[in-house]
Amino acid sequence: MYADRKMAGQRLARLLDAYRGPETVVYGLPRGGVPVAAEIARALGAPLDVLLVRKLGVPGQPELAMGAVVDGISPKVVRNQAVIAAYGVDEAAFDQVLARERGVLAERRVRYGGTRVPIPVAGKTAIIVDDGIATGAPMKAAIAGLREGGPRRIIVATPVASQDTLDALAPMVDAVICPLVPKALMAIGYHYGDFPQVSDEEVAAQKHITVAEVVKEDDEVHADFEDFVEEGLDPAATDADPVAARPPPGSKGGSLLLVLAWAAVGVPLAWGVWTTLLKTAALFH
Repeated sequence: MYADRKMAGQRLARLLDAYRGPETVVYGLPRGGVPVAAEIARALGAPLDVLLVRKLGVPGQPELAMGAVVDGISPKVVRNQAVIAAYGVDEAAFDQVLARERGVLAERRVRYGGTRVPIPVAGKTAIIVDDGIATGAPMKAAIAGLREGGPRRIIVATPVASQDTLDALAPMVDAVICPLVPKALMAIGYHYGDFPQVSDEEVAAQKHITVAEVVKEDDEVHADFEDFVEEGLDPAATDADPVAARPPPGSKGGSLLLVLAWAAVGVPLAWGVWTTLLKTAALFH
């Protein structure tokens, strides 16, 4: 189980370290997949973008996917024929749901920054991320839509999924990364301690993690590291580990602490001794 989407993204990032660098583009599926993807993008030093995908729910049972549609110049539609047949969904009903969800995609395209130029993926490694995969219909649509951009390879990464779904996705991509494969996949949220709804505002904010911002964050971390070294401190130490944060003997930081310790303790002590000596001397006059 994962504490939250942030923890899930960090765990996935460790498994994706081989794809580190700007030649990788990380894509989150809104809305829940975007916070997970953001953690991966930060860890890998890669740009983050959003793939607009909508599940096509069975009429009357919107949580059950009978297909999915991915946004684009020529939107890609994936159908789950088994579900369509099992629930007797005719073409007219399917098209009605499709038209509604394409309308939602158009609204979100504007809300998430529709004027922004998509990150080019041609010749690069594309990592598609969701916070969990049930039927796999949205992910299949995302793969089909993204492939038109000409990526060098496509990786699917998700914190949790069923083995059947992973087996169905594997032939479509170059690799599938999934740390948690339960024997019986319940609702995706069951595998998280904290699994709140992700707002459109959160997605829009995360989407603007670009290469420049990733580099800036890395520079800030590097600067902090240099500050630690300058003061003779251990960069790996945390506030919860005061012993590890002590400077090594003979370092500049150690000398500085000795001076501060003398200023805080030695000076008042010396002054007290001097005052006592003066008072004692006065008794003999």
